[in-house]
Amino acid sequence: MSTVVNILVDIHTVAKDRLTLIRPALEALRSGKKKQIQNFADIYSSVSIDDYLDRIEAEQRQAERLELIRNELGYDVVEQTVNEVCAWLVEAGIDQLSAKQSAEKVVKAFLNELDSVDLHKEALKLALQTPTVPSSSSPKQRGRSSSRVIPTEPDDLRVIVSQGKKKKLSAYEALKAAGYIKNPLEFLNEALNP
Repeated sequence: MSTVVNILVDIHTVAKDRLTLIRPALEALRSGKKKQIQNFADIYSSVSIDDYLDRIEAEQRQAERLELIRNELGYDVVEQTVNEVCAWLVEAGIDQLSAKQSAEKVVKAFLNELDSVDLHKEALKLALQTPTVPSSSSPKQRGRSSSRVIPTEPDDLRVIVSQGKKKKLSAYEALKAAGYIKNPLEFLNEALNP
């Protein structure tokens, strides 16, 4: 173990001593900021960084949008987690009622332990242990599949609209608050001033 630590210390020492000239370039690459990377023309021109930087910017915009959705529209983590686990159970062949009950129980019990517990696995165990109650539906309804996909992702437009409805916002207002609908003047300014 100590030899591994010594090797790592040696690597860091050598990197610190020998790579002092390229340290600013490495820091610019780590930051992902276009202007800093453009200061190093040899790196910028030899590597196709534009696509990488555009992807980083898109991921940052997406993260900001998700945060905005959670803050502005009151994204309910418990409800959406229950819906996601329930949808997964229904896809696995569990009936809708058992899936919903199992998902609610498991999410309530393990929501604070998401890193250490697989909610899907626990919900499936619970659903398989729970006896199914035969429904008294008509023969017509038995033959027809009633499995409906429930949206679960916070950036799903259906989720955004439903969260907006809970806050008494129209679909347009909810989508605008989430950043999906822009002011036309902003769009024109971006087009005219790249």
